[in-house]
Amino acid sequence: MALGCDNSGSDSNDTSKDTTTASESLLAQFGDAQGRFSEETMQALLEYEDTSNTLALVQLIAVSDAYSFSDYESSIESVWSSVGGSTVFMSTVAATMFAEREFSAIRIAEFPNINALLEAINSDNFTTSINTLYEASTDQTWILGTPGNLPFEPSGSFSDPSLDNLDEDEAIELLLSLGVLDDSGEAVSLYTNIDVMIDMIVSDSPDPFFMMNLIDFYETAQYSDGRETELTGEEANSIYGETIGLILFSYNSGPSYSMDVDIVLTEDTIDWEKIMIVRYASRDAFLNAFLNPAAQEALEHKEAGLENTFVYLTELTETGTEN
Repeated sequence: MALGCDNSGSDSNDTSKDTTTASESLLAQFGDAQGRFSEETMQALLEYEDTSNTLALVQLIAVSDAYSFSDYESSIESVWSSVGGSTVFMSTVAATMFAEREFSAIRIAEFPNINALLEAINSDNFTTSINTLYEASTDQTWILGTPGNLPFEPSGSFSDPSLDNLDEDEAIELLLSLGVLDDSGEAVSLYTNIDVMIDMIVSDSPDPFFMMNLIDFYETAQYSDGRETELTGEEANSIYGETIGLILFSYNSGPSYSMDVDIVLTEDTIDWEKIMIVRYASRDAFLNAFLNPAAQEALEHKEAGLENTFVYLTELTETGTEN
């Protein structure tokens, strides 16, 4: 919500000035990093209407100084805990599947309500922590929203012996045989990162990992064949979601975190609408799910539904916990 300016001298104008001052004061709490935020987003925080429900803050960070980042993590956790908040997800980006920006660390903190978050931001220790983060990073995205309720927590492992000990040439042959690559070796789907796919096939890692998805929907679904539709982008993507969801569950995988976006706090060019984190039991689980013919066929609905998306392959940090 953009802030207006009225020089009429009325009482309503005085209130506007007071509100603007509050947003400026809140922005100043971000210290050296305030250039990455805006008065507009601070105003949105101050006007946030839901004061009773749990709130989640998602941070994507391009870390440039690991030592300073470690100092930031220690100090900011004290800030969060002082208001009843806590970090609930910590991961390191292992590969960028599909994105225009590179990040290396992902953090999610939850708070009892908006008032708790504002109290944390208004503390001196917050400013000190953010100054440390500014020195430790080259890029950040902060996204605030409402965490969703998922039916269950995916768990367990999965291994496919047929994918063991494959080299790069064999990986390419596999992708060709399954129709993921065309005859020229190009990906058929917009959202297929061939280099990462090959690395996953060659890797025999049995460990689980997490796909972080930032999502911005088309208002109306846009199918590549030009078909007319009344589906919204979100509705089209849900068709894909219903198909892939059933497949994921059969490989001990599935969504582990969901959030509807309320405010993109940083100065981003994309107005994100949803965040979804999917837990995969292993590389083998991901490959079996993604390469499933039904999943490949349903990809057209995902492509029709998403105007923008960033997707990162992440692994839990040592201090993280398995879901």
